Amino acid sequence: MADEFPTEFDVIVIGTGLSESILAAAFSRIGQKVLHIDRNGYYSGRWCSFNLQAVDSWINQTKGEDALKATDADTIKNLISDEESTIELELIDKSYSHTNVTFNIGDDKTDVESDLKEKASSEGTLNSQCKGKESTEKNEEISEKADIIESNEVKNNDSVAANNSSVASEQSKNDTKDTSQKVNTDIKDNVTADVKDCTIDVKDSSTTGVKDSGLNSSDSKTIGEKKELPESVVDNDIKKKEEIWTKSRLLKEWRKFNLDLTPKLLYCGGSMVQLLITSDIAKYCEFKTVTRMLTLLDGKLEKVPCSRADVFNSKDVSMLEKRMLMKFLTSCAEYDKKPTEYEAFTDRPFTDYLESKKLTKNIKHFVQHSIAMATGETLTPEGLAKTKKFLHSLGRYGNTAFLWPLYGCGELPQGFCRMCAVFGGVYCLKMSASHLVVDKDN
Repeated sequence: MADEFPTEFDVIVIGTGLSESILAAAFSRIGQKVLHIDRNGYYSGRWCSFNLQAVDSWINQTKGEDALKATDADTIKNLISDEESTIELELIDKSYSHTNVTFNIGDDKTDVESDLKEKASSEGTLNSQCKGKESTEKNEEISEKADIIESNEVKNNDSVAANNSSVASEQSKNDTKDTSQKVNTDIKDNVTADVKDCTIDVKDSSTTGVKDSGLNSSDSKTIGEKKELPESVVDNDIKKKEEIWTKSRLLKEWRKFNLDLTPKLLYCGGSMVQLLITSDIAKYCEFKTVTRMLTLLDGKLEKVPCSRADVFNSKDVSMLEKRMLMKFLTSCAEYDKKPTEYEAFTDRPFTDYLESKKLTKNIKHFVQHSIAMATGETLTPEGLAKTKKFLHSLGRYGNTAFLWPLYGCGELPQGFCRMCAVFGGVYCLKMSASHLVVDKDN
């Protein structure tokens, strides 16, 4: 397989950073034989994006571990002629120092879960005790009411029997048999009616007692469900605690995160986006728009009104400030057509130009720090150019002026490296030139 690779190249590019990758892709695109090498074991150089697992390897590399070994001086002398000399190259990137990984979250997930389980068990025990106590009290109330009902039944039966005996004694005084039979029939009917009335009264009293005491079956079931609510609350607490990020969970799901060595945002109307579109590199990358911009104003995070809709929908900007901001941004969008307006501020800071426009404190803060992104030393022409660039990028892909690579800035150099490889470029990682050979003519 190695025998099939070319042994001679038109261009050798060292490093796979963004500028080197663009250069390699351009040479390869026009038909040059390109060898692209990198001393690191990954692409993109200082633009690289690491997942959590690869960060440790990168830190070890910055500390000099796993670095490439330099070629011996004797070997180099044997490879060059007497008229040639060498320039030694760095094999270790010294741009970074004091690198370390720190997790600002705890790793006591098991302790948290055990505490929650103990809390849930204690709540369950308390619920069972409450239920037992309530059921005992309810049973006592029911038994008391049942005793009352039974005593009422006995009293009613005794009164009925007494009435029967008195009626029978009175009727027995009569000598005729027919009259006694008639009386007995009336007594029997009266007894039946009295018993029915007594039974009805007992049912009503028992029903009323159950309703008043709240001891019917549906109510008792509802009471039981209410007492079980703390268990569900505890379950929800456990679920919420499980969603908390810990060190162990971060390391377990290391693929979900990318850390940029050089975090960047792209202007939607900037030259880089135009290059990605015209070179067709954009098909290798995925982007998202920045949803909103925030700025620290008077100790609070405030949303920056970017578009016309944001300006008029903002509640933090007064109506006067809205008109003032729209008028100023309109003038900045066409500042190059009216050079006389800023001619006196060509050599003066952008902040002086904002003061001359009599803008309010909030508007000056929004324009300087969030729209133009200018410092106190930024000159007026540069500040106006940045403001125009910001306005030119609004509304292209979203409500703000910026895009960000979905999988990190390392995707940008890798996209150009892919194009170089498509057109015949050869790539070798963990390989770098230790010396440059220089003769009299070069």
